[in-house]
Amino acid sequence: MNNVNVRLGEVAISGNVQGLWNKDTKSFDVKRGQTKNEKRYQIFQIKVSDKDQDGNWTNGKGLDVMLWGNTKVEHGDAIAIKGRLKPNNYTNKEGKEIYGLQFVAFDTDMFEANGYEKKEVKDEVEEDNSWDA
Repeated sequence: MNNVNVRLGEVAISGNVQGLWNKDTKSFDVKRGQTKNEKRYQIFQIKVSDKDQDGNWTNGKGLDVMLWGNTKVEHGDAIAIKGRLKPNNYTNKEGKEIYGLQFVAFDTDMFEANGYEKKEVKDEVEEDNSWDA
């Protein structure tokens, strides 16, 4: 059994990476970018599924995730990670207030959970055009 040290205010979650729907490519893609001071991030969802009363798997809404660091994840990867929940509130184009939560984590906080293989954390930055926003 793996022990994960979760501090007060932290949350641990495991599941499958769900990319965000890209209407141009008609596929689910992990959004990647980097800040002006070259800190890399990825935005995706962790798929939340559960069994209904009849024992059938149902697909719920994914949990929005912002992952900081150099470890690249892809749509469909199984990951386990700890981080913090933060408000993700904004006003949309129509002027409507949208309220939500975002899970914010660093790739160094990835761990191996039962049934999931730990994704290898990359210490060095790879040359890769898919990080360019």
